[in-house]
Amino acid sequence: MKWKHAWLVMCLMAIPFLLGAQSERLKLFIDCRTDCDESYFRQELNYVDHVRDIRLSDVHILVTSFSAGNGGRTYTLQFNGRKAYQDEVIELEYSALPNSPRDEVRSGMLKRMNAGLMPFIIEAGQVDEVTIDIVSASGSDDEEGVDPFSPMLDPWRFWVFEISLDGNLELESIRRRFEFESQVEANHVTEDWKVRQSFYYERRRTTFIQDEDNDIVADLYSYGSYGQVVKSISDHWSVGVSHWVNSSVFDNIGFG
Repeated sequence: MKWKHAWLVMCLMAIPFLLGAQSERLKLFIDCRTDCDESYFRQELNYVDHVRDIRLSDVHILVTSFSAGNGGRTYTLQFNGRKAYQDEVIELEYSALPNSPRDEVRSGMLKRMNAGLMPFIIEAGQVDEVTIDIVSASGSDDEEGVDPFSPMLDPWRFWVFEISLDGNLELESIRRRFEFESQVEANHVTEDWKVRQSFYYERRRTTFIQDEDNDIVADLYSYGSYGQVVKSISDHWSVGVSHWVNSSVFDNIGFG
């Protein structure tokens, strides 16, 4: 009977190792070479184990980006398999429109990450840990009954306006410094037109306080305007005009 007890003990000792092997999950290393919210991706991709050393990973996601012709940005996500998955390489792209909200961009990138990881998840045997939702493009199955591919209705007619103000004041016993910067931008980007216009003004005034009330004042300013109007004439060609007008004490330009 002793050998039966010994066999039972060995089986009980083997159970944690077997459970550990079953719960082994895909190890992921996210390598962002552009503006990325890696904390958001780690939080949302909770069906994999995230590692900070690429040598420990099963999948390496390399994220890069470049400026698109419409003023937006295109993100490239390359999924490189490692170790048991080293023969697997997948590349997906996500294109963000000009002035897209940050949350919209990271949500779009997250969808590509989920899609690119699916072949690795299937090969790793983790299908039961993942739920896949398919959204119909017809519009009838959409939550609000809106076709996502229909032309977008925008009451602002694709115009985006930005106003920025920045100031700084320093008061010291021998020096006073005042800085002010402002900028107004108007952008309009569609398939046919690209219009950009910006006005800016900045001033820096520094006063050095002297003993005999003979203060030394350095008053520097710069202001100007730049813009661009481009018309699309085909799928690959556009014509346009741009301008730049400025006046700057910084650059010793009265009018340029």
